[in-house]
Amino acid sequence: MNETKSKATPKKSTTKPATTKKIPAAKKAASTPASVPGPVLVPTPSHEQIARRAYEIWAGRGYTHGDQAHDWWQAETELKRA
Repeated sequence: MNETKSKATPKKSTTKPATTKKIPAAKKAASTPASVPGPVLVPTPSHEQIARRAYEIWAGRGYTHGDQAHDWWQAETELKRA
């Protein structure tokens, strides 16, 4: 008898290997800046520092009463800017 033996050949895979999409250098540089500044940390003055400065402001006005909240605000603002 004339039997033809067929050799089993492995099937080729039809799936393509995963590829990563390359981003052109110009677009990549534009999307991620080289140096990104971090957050600016402003030192917070302590309660004692604000109280001392508010006292100085009060003394500078001749110890007149009635503006203690404004003195405190002014002292805090000045110390935060320094």
